[in-house]
Amino acid sequence: MSNYRYNVSLEIPNILESGSTFSKIETTYDENEAFSLLKDGRNRLERTGKIDGKVVTQIYEDGKWI
Repeated sequence: MSNYRYNVSLEIPNILESGSTFSKIETTYDENEAFSLLKDGRNRLERTGKIDGKVVTQIYEDGKWI
């Protein structure tokens, strides 16, 4: 099992408000499955896990985790 939980979704920015709406949300512990879901009509990938004992959420953007 992975040390990370991956959330993959379709993010639609709100035009008149700040923030976004999320749909087509899928959760997996398999990184390869997460990247496959990202190619299947979704545009946001984030992972949550522990780094140095702290829970951290990272977003995959421009080919790297930030």
